[in-house]
Amino acid sequence: MTPYRKLDTPSLEKKTLSALSVILLEQITGSIYLYSRSAEKILFHNEEFENMTGISGSEFSKKGLTPYFELIMPEDYVMIMQRAYPFIVELLSRKKGNELTVFKYSLNYRIKPASGKIRHMFHQSTVLEHMSNNEPDVTLAHISDISEYKTDAAMVVRISAYDSVKKKWRKLADEKFVYTPKILTARETAIMQMLVTGQTQNVIADKLNISYFTVRAHCRHILEKTECRSIKDLRQKSLTEGWT
Repeated sequence: MTPYRKLDTPSLEKKTLSALSVILLEQITGSIYLYSRSAEKILFHNEEFENMTGISGSEFSKKGLTPYFELIMPEDYVMIMQRAYPFIVELLSRKKGNELTVFKYSLNYRIKPASGKIRHMFHQSTVLEHMSNNEPDVTLAHISDISEYKTDAAMVVRISAYDSVKKKWRKLADEKFVYTPKILTARETAIMQMLVTGQTQNVIADKLNISYFTVRAHCRHILEKTECRSIKDLRQKSLTEGWT
């Protein structure tokens, strides 16, 4: 697989994509869009992307990706903006060099379109151009619905780079991000993670060197804060919400 040719970003910002470019992009199946972060605009998107999101082309033209971002589940959006994307930018900035010319990264998240049914999405972006500070600028995104296969909310980020010397893609990172409720204290979060992995309250007390009754009190508070009726409910909710 060879990398995409470098785009002429200034030209794209001044005029629409050439007929040839549009034809090539339209050959890609699934929902896609081409976005310039520096220009804050969608340079191209296909009909499948509109159908998937329920957002019209005119809305994308006026507001860029904002309408799509608003579909992303709030906790997932926080993870993307505060953890996943900074991780991607930091790694790409360190790795960018003569031998690594093109990068691609993927992550998963959940959206809630107008239908109200939560859908799990797989999002892969190929970075075609960088800004002067090495942050991704022009990216080609390919999005697909993986609800049939994905049931939990854990977010996995994978990053690869095209090695122009060896003529192949090279994996740079494979990182998992999970969301934990901010309502829990650090100690409660630690105990919750031990509970959902099947550890008993006696075992937790021994490991943390605290009394069994202290663990019971923490468990009660955890269930109250997470609105769960039992440890079994907590395990199921933590899996569904991607807390652990």
